[in-house]
Amino acid sequence: PVVSLATSALGFNMAYAIAALSAIMFLSFIPFIAKANNFIIKVEDKNYKIRKDISLLAIMSIVLIIISASTLGNISTNYQGKQSIYLLPYDDALVYVNNGNDSKYLVRDIDAYAVLGDKLDGYTFDKKLNAYTKNKVENNLNSAGVASINYNNNTITIDRNSFSGYVELVFEGNSNIKSAVCEFANGTKTYDIISNETTLRVRNDVKITIQTNENAEYNGMITAYELLVNYENLLEYKEFENIVLINQAKYNLINVKKIK
Repeated sequence: PVVSLATSALGFNMAYAIAALSAIMFLSFIPFIAKANNFIIKVEDKNYKIRKDISLLAIMSIVLIIISASTLGNISTNYQGKQSIYLLPYDDALVYVNNGNDSKYLVRDIDAYAVLGDKLDGYTFDKKLNAYTKNKVENNLNSAGVASINYNNNTITIDRNSFSGYVELVFEGNSNIKSAVCEFANGTKTYDIISNETTLRVRNDVKITIQTNENAEYNGMITAYELLVNYENLLEYKEFENIVLINQAKYNLINVKKIK
C-alpha cells in the first residue's frame, strides 16, 4: 500500500524511499513486538538466531527495493485519475511537438526524465511548460500515417491513417456555438459545447458538424492536436535513437494544426 500510494502521489523514486524507510521502521520493531507477545524464547542461542534472521530479512528487503528503484526500465506511470482513463502523450515519453517554427522536443514526465536524461543532450527546464525542452525546428517528417483534418462551412472531417493515439480538437472563442454532432461509422453522438474553450477528443474517423445559433458561421478558432504513439518515422531523428531500447519509454509525435 505504501508503494502504491506514494507512486501515485510522488513518483517512483520517492515511493521507494518511503517504502524503504517504512520497512526499516517496521522490521526494527519486530523484536520488541515479539518479546511482548512471548514469541522470542528466553534462550540465548534461539533469541540470537531470531534476531539474526530478522536482520537478514531487513537487509534483503532494502537491497531489493534499491535494485528495483534503480532499474532503467522503471519509468513512472501515475495509476490514478485521468491517466488511468486516457492515454496521455507525455507519460514515459520523449515527445516531438511538430508546430511549424515553434517545434520542439520535450519530456514533461519528470520521473521519466530521470531515466532518459543521460540519453539526451541540450535540454533545459521550462517553468511555463513544466517540462524539459529542446527547441529544434524539423519539418521533414514523412506524412504517411498522419491524419487528414479539414474544415469547411461548419464541418470538420477527420480521416485517421493510424490506429495509434487520437486527435484533440480545441474550440476557442466559441460564443455562437451550441453543439457538435459527430458522425462515426457505428453511429452519431451530439456533444453540447457551453464554455469559451472546449476540447473534443476522437479516436476514429469522424465527420463533425458544428451547430451554431441561427445557423451562423462558427466564429472561433479550432486547433487540432494529433498524437501518434511510438511513431516510427521519428526514428529518422538521432534524438530518438538512444531511448528506444529503454523499457516502457515512448517516442511520441504531436502534430499541431490550425484548421480555422
